[in-house]
Amino acid sequence: MARPTAAEPVGAAPGKRSTVYDARPERGGLRPTLRLRLTLLNGILLVGAAVLLVLLAELLVDGAVRPAHQLAAGTQVRMSDGRLLDVQQWQRQLLEPNLSRVRAGQPS
Repeated sequence: MARPTAAEPVGAAPGKRSTVYDARPERGGLRPTLRLRLTLLNGILLVGAAVLLVLLAELLVDGAVRPAHQLAAGTQVRMSDGRLLDVQQWQRQLLEPNLSRVRAGQPS
């Protein structure tokens, strides 16, 4: 229920008071302002969009980059110089320089 408060009206004689009712209902706790609610909504939408973009990127990259061990036996890789290599040879060619650096303790 609204509680009456005493206030002096504008233009009234000094000392004369009238009762003004506070139309806002009394609530316990804090009421979030419109600015706070819009900020929270924008934050939630931003996080949601970021999650969707990360999932989409993962789906696209996962489809494009497959590990060589999933390739069928007998698959060949054509190198930029025109040579054809078996998948296992190609894998070894890719891994050997990196493995030797890791074993030597050098950063990549």
